[in-house]
Amino acid sequence: MKKFVATLMVGAFALMVCLGSAQARPPYAPIFGETYKDNEAIVTKSKAADKCTICHDAKDKKIRNEYAMALSKHMTADEFKKVKDDKAALTKKLGEALKATEADKHSSGKTFGEVIKAGKLPGEK
Repeated sequence: MKKFVATLMVGAFALMVCLGSAQARPPYAPIFGETYKDNEAIVTKSKAADKCTICHDAKDKKIRNEYAMALSKHMTADEFKKVKDDKAALTKKLGEALKATEADKHSSGKTFGEVIKAGKLPGEK
């Protein structure tokens, strides 16, 4: 029985090590708000309680929305890891990625830039 428990513990530890971890990116919302500071509706929404919906599904925060998928093409996880501890570098790199994502298409047929200009968060339908 001791061998079974020990084997189970080692297996559970190995599984935890092998699985990727989720990576929250809390600095995104304030940088998003700063990037679009001339759009009052976006600034308000990026500071609100639902600010996670910039990049996540409103019902399930584990699910990234279409905007997050588009943004991840311009700001990869590896790029984020390189700059996450340097606020100036993160702000610059993410600002560039946000601007690049504006040209990508939203499911409405408009670009994300057009959706943002209309005062809606890019993940909104």
